Amino acid sequence: MESVVHGYYDDFKDAIRAYDTFVMKGYPTDRFHLIVNEKMKNAFQLQTDIPLITDYPSEAELLEEYASQLQSDHFLLLVTHNKT
Repeated sequence: MESVVHGYYDDFKDAIRAYDTFVMKGYPTDRFHLIVNEKMKNAFQLQTDIPLITDYPSEAELLEEYASQLQSDHFLLLVTHNKT
């Protein structure tokens, strides 16, 4: 499996809208994670069924380039694809 950050969002509603767009196009819901900092996880974890995670060790290298966005309270939409 390969994971890709499909975007980072300033606003929780924008991140959810992007997720909803993928789901409406037929992507399985279990392929998505919102990567957030601890502050954002605590603020929004009860408002969504999408996993909000602060640590994704298998994708540490990928997420390293987004460290400043995470520190700035952005939401990263991570999608896992099957390799073909």
